[in-house]
Amino acid sequence: MVLESKMFDQRILDSLYKCDIDGHWAEKTCKVEEKEHKIYAKALKKLYSDDSEFLKGVEELKAIEHDNILKIDLSKGNILVMQFAELGSLYNYLHGSNVSMQLSDIVLLNYMKQCVMGINALHKNKILHRNLSTRNLFLFDAYYTLKIRLDPTQIYQMKISAYTAPELLKLSSHSTLSDVYSFGIILWETMSGKIPFEGMASNEIACLILNGGRPSLENMKAYDFIETIKTLIEQCWDEDPNKRPTVNILELLLSYDYCKFITLPPIIKSDKTQKSIDNDNNSNIMENK
Repeated sequence: MVLESKMFDQRILDSLYKCDIDGHWAEKTCKVEEKEHKIYAKALKKLYSDDSEFLKGVEELKAIEHDNILKIDLSKGNILVMQFAELGSLYNYLHGSNVSMQLSDIVLLNYMKQCVMGINALHKNKILHRNLSTRNLFLFDAYYTLKIRLDPTQIYQMKISAYTAPELLKLSSHSTLSDVYSFGIILWETMSGKIPFEGMASNEIACLILNGGRPSLENMKAYDFIETIKTLIEQCWDEDPNKRPTVNILELLLSYDYCKFITLPPIIKSDKTQKSIDNDNNSNIMENK
């Protein structure tokens, strides 16, 4: 359901302001014109250093139209409202107790293709995600469609996780290829069915990543052409960002029938388009001030 602007009346604002959802996304049910609508809302009572730049970023995010991006439907003041994802996140789908059988590799690779298409759409709009993970990927349309949630409030802090690229731990310098690293971890998690660095604290994960540690590629599920998929995963999480494939190349690869994949070269260099996007990071609306 896409919310309409008329829903953003004083009744809904009053309802959201009274809720204890400061700093957290929360499911809320709002009644408008005698109908109940589920929404995904976040109230931000804490102001940021450059509130005008933040609001500008929110407006630009709202303008992005893409099937694989969970966009901000409405915003007013410090309230953000997104489409409600009733089917939940990819994380819950992969690791939830209701998963009783091995999911088809065709289905999983289709999710990964949609994920890359969403990332590419963000990068073409000179927006870096900075916090990609399976918890920020949501499912719709009877589990067929995957959409990326981009939380603009997360750009003001770096959260260390299993998806954090090593260059961020060294220099805090984010680029499109840092998002590619995160995608590599997501691809591993999706095709292995395991949680990356499960049970480890964030400081332990950071030390492991800095020392070249990555999730194990051993004992992955026996999908067809799993060795080719492993090669792609290794390239995505390479220590050297310049040796990672660009999102354009990933989208091209995942657009083909994966049964036709051939052995990938050891290094895929960034193309000019991707470099141009990275060079514009200083003017990126999502850049940390």
